[in-house]
Amino acid sequence: MFSTINTPDFIALYARSYPDKKALSDLMTNESWTYARLDQEICQVARLLKAKGCQAGDRVALIARNNIQQIILHFACARLAIIYVPFNWRLSVKELEFLMQSAEPKLLVCDAQSAETIEGVFPYEDLATFFSNALQCDPETEFSFDDDRYSLMLFTSGTSGNPKGVMLSERNLNQSGTNFSVLTAVDRNSCFLCEAPLFHVMGMVANVRTVLQHGGHIYLSDGYKADRTLAWLSDESMGITHYTGVPQMIERLRTQDNFNPVPLRNITFITGGAPHPFEDIRAWLEDGVCLVSGFGMTEVGTALGMPLDRKLIDKKMGSVGLLAPGMKARLVDNDGKDVAPGESGELWLKGDGITQGYWQDEEKTQAVFSDGRWFMTGDIVTVDDEGYYWIIDRKKDMYISGGENVYPAEIEAVALKHPDIEEVAVIGIPDKQWGEVGCLVVVTRGNENISEEAIMQFLRDHLAAYKVPKHFEQVNELPRTKSTGKVQKQELKRKLLEEKFTAQAS
Repeated sequence: MFSTINTPDFIALYARSYPDKKALSDLMTNESWTYARLDQEICQVARLLKAKGCQAGDRVALIARNNIQQIILHFACARLAIIYVPFNWRLSVKELEFLMQSAEPKLLVCDAQSAETIEGVFPYEDLATFFSNALQCDPETEFSFDDDRYSLMLFTSGTSGNPKGVMLSERNLNQSGTNFSVLTAVDRNSCFLCEAPLFHVMGMVANVRTVLQHGGHIYLSDGYKADRTLAWLSDESMGITHYTGVPQMIERLRTQDNFNPVPLRNITFITGGAPHPFEDIRAWLEDGVCLVSGFGMTEVGTALGMPLDRKLIDKKMGSVGLLAPGMKARLVDNDGKDVAPGESGELWLKGDGITQGYWQDEEKTQAVFSDGRWFMTGDIVTVDDEGYYWIIDRKKDMYISGGENVYPAEIEAVALKHPDIEEVAVIGIPDKQWGEVGCLVVVTRGNENISEEAIMQFLRDHLAAYKVPKHFEQVNELPRTKSTGKVQKQELKRKLLEEKFTAQAS
């Protein structure tokens, strides 16, 4: 039984046109879903959501490791104009409390591991039980068809210290899928190995939405493990054509004892989230493997990408590529005026893939949009006369550790709650393993000595592990500007790199 005589999304179309074609395969359970089965289960979950009183505009939240069920849940929500909100399962209870208060979900669903974390804190439904009940339901056949309906909210931290709910409509998501596909040659014959977390834009949007939009096939794993990942990628019988990951993940594959580039030559590796060292890119090219960089954000989806041509990749080494069709870009100075060709400026973007704003936060929404609804990315960029873009620096203080965006203001706000800390600054320091890691610099009350372990444990009690700085420095004072008294983070970082972290920076 099909979803409806109408076609609410691409999955419903392929359930008719290619019903027996594989859509999803769970590498943890060896179970597969054809497009017909996928459409059927989406319809059944949609019926259960309606039976539980969920209506258009409601939020349904989930905390779970990667699994096929959350993909099904997302599309069921989308067909009913319900907003699906996946939470990062690595967050602490205190961090989840803020997200729950912000999103106010009608329903929270958790896998068994996450349930152990939140037991007695939030009411929830067990993921396995929820799906067992859903598959007893008759399929839902009445759906929403408005492309401007919101169907996904992804929380991202901000320089204010509190996470923001990025609102994404079906129009945003479909355009982002189109952008990713034209830049990386995704079609019906494409097969992705998806190990990016599904609470990230790289997971649910770039990996999942893009592939299913084009009738391709996704192998889903519960996460990256270098030896296991390389074995799957090297298994030519699986037919994997695309793999996305941060530079540290991609490069770790080369260090495995059984690394052999030959079976990888039919795979396009897409990297992002942090700069990829030139020598590493060239090593892949010399091995006959296509490794491309791109640029995207939760708020804008995929915007830029390198062509899949090894000669062009080598010629434009370090570039994040060309602008996707339908996207408009400007590079502007601090006054919002376009910079001259060849000069650096903040990247502003406009297009159908860009969010309309942040959940219930008009102030933060207005802060990232200029007159004319240009989205201000906060990244300093330059473009050459052939239209290739290079990321020069980040305008904000954010750093990227292991592919995760880490915002110093969020960590600083928590650290300042410690009774012995008077002032604090968090700086991103280059790190060979993680790309960047945090250094916590503190001034204590009365300049009394303080236990590093006590401070770090305090942060671990309030923050996800990846946000807790790896380094600690106690100083008598922080460098500040004379005019405004603001902490001079660039000066602080320079001193730290020169005096403490030369090896990490090299």
